[in-house]
Amino acid sequence: MGPGTADRTDGADGDGDGRAPGELASLRRSHEALKELYRTSANPTLDTEERIERMLRIGRERLGVPNGHLARIDPEADEYEVVHADGPGAVTVGMEVDLSATYCDRVVRSGETAVVADVVGTDWETAPVYERFGLRCYVGGEVRVDGELYGTVCFSGREPREPFTDDERTLVELLVEWIGNEVERNRLERERRVRTEAIEGAASAITIAENAADGEPLSYVNSGFEELTGYDREELLGEECTVLQGGATDPEARARFRRAIDAGEPVETEVLNYRADGTPFWNEVQLSPVREDGEVVRYVGTQRDVTDRVERREALAALLDRTRTLLGADSTDAVATRAAGAFEDVLGYTCVVRLYDPDRGTLDPTAVAGDREPDLPPIRVGESVAGAAFERGESVAYPADVESGTGLVGRAEVEEGLVVPLGDHGTLGLAAAPGGSMDAFEGRIAEILAETVRAALDRADRREQLRRYERVVETGRDMVAVVGPDEEVRLATSALAGFLGYDREHLEGRTVDGLVTDEVLERVRSDIGRMEAGEAPTYETTLETADGERRPVEIQPSRAGPGDEMDGTVVVVRDIQELQRTRSDLAAERDRFSYLFENLADPVAEVEYVDGEPLVRAANGAFLRTFGVGGDGLDGRHVYDVIEVTEAADVDPTELVERVRDGEAVSAALRARTVEGVRDFRFRAVPYEVDGTRRAFGILADVTEQRRRRRRLEVLNRVLRHNVRNQLTVAKGSAEMVARSEGVDPTDADRLRDALGEIGTLSEKARTLERVLSGTAAGPGDPDRVVREVVDDRRAAHPDATVEYDGTAADVSVPAVEHLRPVLDELLENAVEHGDAEPWVRVATGTTRAGDGVAVVVEDDGPGIPEDERAVVAGETEITQLSHATGLGLWTATMVVDSMGGEVRFDPSGQGSRIVVELPAVGSDGDGS
Repeated sequence: MGPGTADRTDGADGDGDGRAPGELASLRRSHEALKELYRTSANPTLDTEERIERMLRIGRERLGVPNGHLARIDPEADEYEVVHADGPGAVTVGMEVDLSATYCDRVVRSGETAVVADVVGTDWETAPVYERFGLRCYVGGEVRVDGELYGTVCFSGREPREPFTDDERTLVELLVEWIGNEVERNRLERERRVRTEAIEGAASAITIAENAADGEPLSYVNSGFEELTGYDREELLGEECTVLQGGATDPEARARFRRAIDAGEPVETEVLNYRADGTPFWNEVQLSPVREDGEVVRYVGTQRDVTDRVERREALAALLDRTRTLLGADSTDAVATRAAGAFEDVLGYTCVVRLYDPDRGTLDPTAVAGDREPDLPPIRVGESVAGAAFERGESVAYPADVESGTGLVGRAEVEEGLVVPLGDHGTLGLAAAPGGSMDAFEGRIAEILAETVRAALDRADRREQLRRYERVVETGRDMVAVVGPDEEVRLATSALAGFLGYDREHLEGRTVDGLVTDEVLERVRSDIGRMEAGEAPTYETTLETADGERRPVEIQPSRAGPGDEMDGTVVVVRDIQELQRTRSDLAAERDRFSYLFENLADPVAEVEYVDGEPLVRAANGAFLRTFGVGGDGLDGRHVYDVIEVTEAADVDPTELVERVRDGEAVSAALRARTVEGVRDFRFRAVPYEVDGTRRAFGILADVTEQRRRRRRLEVLNRVLRHNVRNQLTVAKGSAEMVARSEGVDPTDADRLRDALGEIGTLSEKARTLERVLSGTAAGPGDPDRVVREVVDDRRAAHPDATVEYDGTAADVSVPAVEHLRPVLDELLENAVEHGDAEPWVRVATGTTRAGDGVAVVVEDDGPGIPEDERAVVAGETEITQLSHATGLGLWTATMVVDSMGGEVRFDPSGQGSRIVVELPAVGSDGDGS
């Protein structure tokens, strides 16, 4: 039961032939044990449990001890459980003790195989396991499964024994590794069975198709696929999924699948397929390639019937298209008629729009569309479903708990329906066809689109109010006053006097300076000459009433003609209270839009196309802050004069401009330079047209952090595990060499140490990278100080190397300056390590190409960085099993610099390497300058 570290005692010295007779006999026994171990591992009739028990028996018998066991360990909980045991010793399956009470506690803490021939007289004698079981000899090592600690394999006995030989120790190490492999293989097999059962029992349809030269034949379909398509599994195996396609299948969808398969890329789309009985259905297909050694060997597909979703989406799109015409209706009756027709045409429902008559207190049927009786009587508020919905201000479904009637149609029966209130305007009722039903989705769509109808009715009401106002203005000349040269009211109509709350006799004789504001009165006086020339200017002002209230009016003064008995000025007064309310409503709508525009977190700009070119007309605060532009002078600038797009994925930025100009809503991934450096955005453009002029809103959502996290995961998952496994392979190979009986080359041991050392180095680099990228706080600072300190450290560590420093970035700060230290450590160490016997490295600092940051240049005279590695690190090549950088040094540099808002550039050089690190400058308060 478990160790720590103990002194090894070697066997007897060899004779002139290299081995003593006892050692040779021991070696032969080890060889026999190895043969038996290989036979056990290769025996297909044995399950995992039997293999482990036989391996324990082989080790126990070879070592001559009574106990051999495998234990599962949880160091955090201090738990130790024996899961396999062989031999008549004191250790049995199911035994549970504290880990700290075992010899294995020392193995776990040291991480190394431990051997002790006799614990008596050593510090091992103090372990509780010795007092409890009296175990005097022990050998054991850690078992790791998928890189994680699983437990230990141990051999022990109550009697001391001769010191363990090298070949016995090696045998134990092999047993530890092979038993670990068996545990891992058993775990993987269980996971495979669980996945297989999950796939077979999944509700989704799942297929596997092989990547063959003559197509992609199906090699597996689950029961969900059989249920979805109606085909038997035997009919489908060996066929291609194209068997589901038919005459109405979109050729572009077929081409999309073919392009993805040819490119070895995943694809997801909706396609019209056909079941075995010929029934069409919309199929949501996801196809993912499976690669082995970089080559696509098969495709895994999932299919789902989304017919309801597609049909609903198409119905919604059609309904939205129809309801757009509502906003153009001139009257409430026209809005009601168009709304009823839209619901009947798209959803197939009878639609009744009732408008509220406040004088009679009734909901009058204004528009009916459908196959029901159109002559509907008015209903009172609170009566039937429609009256209840209007009174409550909420939707009411039918059947409902109301006294009588649905208010939807006349005398015909309605089995199912819904009434949605239209604010103060009335109700919109929908009735399903006989035998039909209305689901929750359609009800929700009806409520959403009813909001559009309500808004259209609001707009139509305002237009009708404006028209009424215009008629009043044209015919309302009864509100008239005649003002004499002394600015006294000589004559006033009864309508004007009543409007101001005066009796005519009290109004006539007053001077106008108490009625009109001083500002407007001065304007009228100055315009007397215009009025005498025949003009009749208008002024918006307020008139003071008898009780001191000021009412908004429009006045139109005009001079009386020559010889007119009424010498003076004729003033026509028009009440514009309703007009101002209408203006206020329209202004509120503009204010709501402006508030939304300004307070969006994402940068948004509005552009207008002039002669085919996008000119910026407005931008919200987030846009101005992100791209460091001022609002003054922004109007009329070309969009690419404001935004510097450094890269756009799969599309030319010029093409984006043209597509939006042609009225297409676009979405694209692009990189642009901001005040914080180059950032990644998801760009979306929404075009619209005003008075024949093309305009568009451009929205840029920052996805930089998402991209960085994805890139980090790829590095840690691909590169780190690949390199660690490679180095472990070297270590295992060297261990095998050491296990041989004779002719051992000392360099093999060196290789083992070097390989294990490289693993430690990679782990340290990974920890450094993880610490920096996890967001460890680091403030801005002077990069010169960090560069000089790193250069001094490298000079001290490598006295044979020439490390030069040149340049300065004085008075310039960069973000997270301490994160620059591991970057330069990696670049300089890489340059020195790969240089010749006396390497030369030069470090220089200065400004970036754009002059708005700090550039640090590292160049050397070494062999240079391979092109394929540069491409992977720079992000120009996708990370795969065959395409990745072999070390973490360059990854550390590029990813840390990326987290600082900068970028790493590999510049061409005549000899050696030249790497440029560009970092943005920050102000003294840490904000981007």
